[in-house]
Amino acid sequence: MTLLTYAKAFNKPVYLAGDLNEQPHEEAIQKFKENNFIVLNDPATKTYPREDPKKLIDMILGYKTNSTNYNIVSRGIPNFPRVDLRQNSDHLPYYVIVYNSN
Repeated sequence: MTLLTYAKAFNKPVYLAGDLNEQPHEEAIQKFKENNFIVLNDPATKTYPREDPKKLIDMILGYKTNSTNYNIVSRGIPNFPRVDLRQNSDHLPYYVIVYNSN
């Protein structure tokens, strides 16, 4: 089952998140957008590499159906004052909080 088939099979919000190794303007992300996925990230926030990030390749996408409305409450790179998140990966972590109203 492909991701698109899976997303279409449910009448609930479907999210795709991870290191997609594609930037928002590249082919794979454009294909997702052509098939009702929306990028929930802030495109101006870069996540790779963790030191002096220059690319956004860590993405959170939401599948948009007629009944799905993603209202972004908050998004970005989390800040934990006592934890250096750069030690965990070569990418910076990213989060999106959405209010999903139908």
